[in-house]
Amino acid sequence: MSVGKLLLFLFIPVYSLAQTANKSQILVGGGPEDMVLDTIANKRILISCSERRDENTFDSGIWEYDFSLGKARKLELTFKEDRRFAPHGISLLHADGQSYLFVINHVSKKESEVIRFRITPDTLFEEVSFKNKCISHPNDLYAVGRDHFYFSNDNLFGGSLARYKEGTCTIISKGYSYANGIHVIGKVIYLSTTMGNRVYKLVEREGKTKYKKENLYKISGGDNFTITKRKTLLVTAHPKILKFIKHAKKKENKSPSMVYELDLKEGTSKVVYQD
Repeated sequence: MSVGKLLLFLFIPVYSLAQTANKSQILVGGGPEDMVLDTIANKRILISCSERRDENTFDSGIWEYDFSLGKARKLELTFKEDRRFAPHGISLLHADGQSYLFVINHVSKKESEVIRFRITPDTLFEEVSFKNKCISHPNDLYAVGRDHFYFSNDNLFGGSLARYKEGTCTIISKGYSYANGIHVIGKVIYLSTTMGNRVYKLVEREGKTKYKKENLYKISGGDNFTITKRKTLLVTAHPKILKFIKHAKKKENKSPSMVYELDLKEGTSKVVYQD
């Protein structure tokens, strides 16, 4: 059994920042990749875990950390058909009184999909699988509707940002060096690029198919986003890419991590955590 370690910063669950952040370590499945805060019915974090070093491990899946119990556990998943489940980016959506978890799943090295699960306290039920040729190498996603989401393809030099809506998939922007984290606020999309060391802002333009792109921040090794109570963005980062690549191959090879806070109004950034 492979065990993953998730660092939990006490300011993240309440979506606000403290002057001094305490941290604790949570043991979850191997390869924790992404997490979302689910507080509608349960005070918990949902975590996608996929141990890519050892595909024979049985603890990959969707885990939860319950704040009231202080414990982590693997959730039951109900699928419409059997296939490999190797989750990557996840996104939480609340619509029409129901909560859904959108999950990027790498069925194989050549095939990926986005699964929409209906959330219950103990089980996630697959409702639909979204497949399209433009969902080629997805990394992260952001759901805005039951059949509408944005996602990144993380190809090294030809990374892209795309939109799936009601059966139609469209590449919005491309040419990124490892497109990674994505966050959507209204008609504005924020995108991190791990190898490009940039955070971009893309704005939808009325009546036009192309988005206006702006280079906002220089962030080395940018990864996933989290929005705070103050409407700033937290972005995790891997500042030493070569060390991170070695860590991806062997867990004993340590790689530093950083968390930046991005002030979207002021256009400033600052480090709020590093290890």
